[in-house]
Amino acid sequence: MRTMSSAVSVVLNSSRTMDTPLSHRNKILALHQPTTKAVREIASDLNMPHSTVARMGQTLEETGTVEAKRKGRCGRKPNLTTRTERQIIGEVQKEPAISVAEIMRRNPDVANTVSRQTVNRVRLDAGFHSRRPTKKVGLSPELKGRRLQWATEMKEKSREYWDKVSL
Repeated sequence: MRTMSSAVSVVLNSSRTMDTPLSHRNKILALHQPTTKAVREIASDLNMPHSTVARMGQTLEETGTVEAKRKGRCGRKPNLTTRTERQIIGEVQKEPAISVAEIMRRNPDVANTVSRQTVNRVRLDAGFHSRRPTKKVGLSPELKGRRLQWATEMKEKSREYWDKVSL
């Protein structure tokens, strides 16, 4: 069994954990030597619960390291593969005004596996925000005639007239 002072030199491999950060683990290792501070003092210095520090100290004494038990990611596995995410992003890059419903219609495998919210989240995470098409008012034949009449009247105005017009 290793002593606590020699355990300080142990290289920790917790870069893929979702638990206590590596920097905190190293500080606990350094502070948890036999002649230094108490568990509660270490916990208050690191702004952590004392039970966490005590558990890491106990693990250090038993195993000689304070590596996390869990490796990798925890929680629910994603329904979308990276390939499918790239397909969604590719659709939006080709046509930025495309709707989520249209993306799902064009990709039946996406529609069968994920919800509209998931497709929308992928689009938003990629930096493509929703767009609303602009509405252009249609011109009636009467309005077209009045605009033409105004344009022909204004065409014949002199340069002095247009110099007086403020922009």
